[in-house]
Amino acid sequence: MCIRDRSNPVASADVSLIPPTPNKWLRTLLDAEYVIANSFHGLAFSIILKKKFVYLLHGEEEKNARARNLLNIAGMGQRAVTSLAEITLDDINAEIDYGPIEAAAEKSRAFLLSSLQ
Repeated sequence: MCIRDRSNPVASADVSLIPPTPNKWLRTLLDAEYVIANSFHGLAFSIILKKKFVYLLHGEEEKNARARNLLNIAGMGQRAVTSLAEITLDDINAEIDYGPIEAAAEKSRAFLLSSLQ
């Protein structure tokens, strides 16, 4: 079943929800076994929480810029799909290597800390 919120519609959704509170939204992500994100924040938190995920690209390419940039930095460009029909069981079951994004985050933290000194 595909669930969407009314503020960010997906035509193929089965159920529409009123957008949840931030706490409920984060709890839903924490409890998820697999995430299909169509927002930058859904993508970012899926990575932070080390979830199995795919990112559903928007039809308007300019809306994908931040997500594509993050996916490329993370070495996860292949996790972007243009439709739900593209998602396979292999995608869902595939382990994700979070090493590249952890290395990039550590490099960024080191730079920021050195800049503050």
